[in-house]
Amino acid sequence: MSHPVKLLFVCSRNRWRSPTAEKLFHGVDGLQARSAGTEDGARVKVTAGHLGWADVIFVMEPKHARRLRAKFAEELADKPVICLHIPDDFQFMQPELIALLESAVTPHLAASSMKPPRLPTAFRRACTRLGVTPVRYVFTVRIAEQRAALFELTEQGSRRVAKLVKEFVCSTSKFGIGQVSGSNCTPLGLHRIAEKHGAGAPAGTVFKGRKPIGHLRDGLPLESITTRILWLDGLDPGFNRGGNVDTFARYIYIHGFGDQASLGRPASHGCIHLADTDLVPLFDLLPVGTLVWIAER
Repeated sequence: MSHPVKLLFVCSRNRWRSPTAEKLFHGVDGLQARSAGTEDGARVKVTAGHLGWADVIFVMEPKHARRLRAKFAEELADKPVICLHIPDDFQFMQPELIALLESAVTPHLAASSMKPPRLPTAFRRACTRLGVTPVRYVFTVRIAEQRAALFELTEQGSRRVAKLVKEFVCSTSKFGIGQVSGSNCTPLGLHRIAEKHGAGAPAGTVFKGRKPIGHLRDGLPLESITTRILWLDGLDPGFNRGGNVDTFARYIYIHGFGDQASLGRPASHGCIHLADTDLVPLFDLLPVGTLVWIAER
């Protein structure tokens, strides 16, 4: 980013955890940090203005993310909300709290402050090797960073140039990287969107076997597959296509997920999770056949 990265830390009452984070990170390497709370009695209560100011929003617990999404859905449409999973067990600037914040926040800062991603050379080489011609858009996933990106390919003379359209916070498998059926791992390599399911369904719709069976508000599990499904098909025979490494046969999707506070850390059973506010417009934009490149970095 060309301007200082702006971080907003949110807890319940804005007394211990989020003010500690603000003090800890404000001014470090040019970062700007603020803090707020979600409860009515918070020292500083979070507002739409806070969310509009921030580049990245860190919440301490999943309940804080749910409260923000319930009240500020429009303001959060293009904002990464990352849950740190830090309980309300600490005092202001307690050493144990500082250690938790540093270990939880720092990896995300590296991803937020780096140069904008570029379409990997490895993707272009894979396309050439497999005889695959990219269409207009390419979706990439960087597992180590828990980030995804959308690129648009445009013609410039005899060359096709990739322009970054948007970055996303995602979640891949909590079991790691792997190709084999039954591993619950996220597969690597070149894929395409083979099928799309869920067009027009309300965000939060729950799917089983790619058929709608209800809604999260009906009390269905947060671990459900929700909102939209982009079913991936591997394009590299013997690596992610065919036999016991077939991505399509493994039912690897890009899809919504009830516990959106888990975004930004590995939490899936092999699929790629996106926030509803990212997934719905992406689903509408990308046709079947769009290439998807999944890499460790």
